[in-house]
Amino acid sequence: MSKELTAVVLGTNTVCAVIAKYIKKNNSSNKLKILGVGYQATQGLEYSKIVNLNEVESSIVNVISTASNMAQKRVRSVIVALPPWAINSQLFEISQELNQTAIDASVIQKMMADCVAANREALHVIPIDYSLDGTSNIKDPIGMTGNKISAIFHVLSARKNLLNNLKNCFNKNNIEVIAFVSAPLMSALALVNNDNKQKMLVIDVGGSCTSISCISGDTLLYLDNIPIGSNSITHDILTVLKTDESDAERLKVLYGIAGMPTTNEQQNIIITTIDEVGERSIQSIPYSMLNMIISSRVDEILDTIKKHILDNNIDEEYFQTVLLTGGGSRLVGLQEYIGSKNFLIGSSVSIVSPTGVVGNDDYVKSASFATATGTLLYGFEKMEKTVFKKNSLFERIKSWFGGGV
Repeated sequence: MSKELTAVVLGTNTVCAVIAKYIKKNNSSNKLKILGVGYQATQGLEYSKIVNLNEVESSIVNVISTASNMAQKRVRSVIVALPPWAINSQLFEISQELNQTAIDASVIQKMMADCVAANREALHVIPIDYSLDGTSNIKDPIGMTGNKISAIFHVLSARKNLLNNLKNCFNKNNIEVIAFVSAPLMSALALVNNDNKQKMLVIDVGGSCTSISCISGDTLLYLDNIPIGSNSITHDILTVLKTDESDAERLKVLYGIAGMPTTNEQQNIIITTIDEVGERSIQSIPYSMLNMIISSRVDEILDTIKKHILDNNIDEEYFQTVLLTGGGSRLVGLQEYIGSKNFLIGSSVSIVSPTGVVGNDDYVKSASFATATGTLLYGFEKMEKTVFKKNSLFERIKSWFGGGV
């Protein structure tokens, strides 16, 4: 069985469109065959807001056109993955009186809907726990009777006005948005094996922010993001060394190391500096100076991650397995440096890329492609459940609300 789907991943730095075919095999060795890819720098977005909708639309249309031409397919519908800054993550505890009536779809539907504010739209409503008359850890309450049902939901939502503006960008080009999804959640889905019941921490280092996800088995228990990413490192290099943005990015990519001593530590690198009046000059600086700039910002990212998790009373067991992904995870030495931090000593830290992806472009096999892979897998799974009705009524209710990781 094979089907096709298009995902658009909207980031503050880059936007990409991916057309893929899902090849489901009887031996469960399922594959995503990438038919077309388009990506470019995002225009019209600044951190946490749209500043020019026409530029956003142009960016989206360009990458879809590139992917469409490569795949020789016309794109009529898409799933759109939203960046971390667009997502609000909250846990809700909610109860409803039953008076000994049986729990049906409408009861769960109403409880989920009551968790979402009027100006927001739920992207994913993930059941963490159900309890009936004090009995907890109920996985599927449909059909049960009692006096009161209580639930804990993890709700990921976005502002309706943001979603409407983005929908208009697609609608004007005769493209339907099937669903909006959370990019950090999609990234985690692409990397975590559902058969693995370990607790783990997924760190997705993006351009403008870093997202953190706590996963237990196949359930997302915590999602957050901090407004610091690989762009912050580039900006630090630019500011301290008084160079321009392109040169700062070049220095980071070619010579940057996260806190790891190297044989080149005493050697120098040549940089171009710019003074107050715009005059350029050539200077020599030691490797150690560049690495100190980079490591200082990485320390801030890690310290902030630790604070966020501990402030939210997340079990430290999640620190034992750490998965790194995102474009920023390619920084040399980052994996080892994170593993050397006090609160992560003894942890298993690894940089992971999505598996089961077939394509000629190296980009599709990189950590940067995790969000697109997760979005496609999520979309194909929902399509299969909708078309073939293999899931239970309760699972379909969760699907209607975008839940069920």
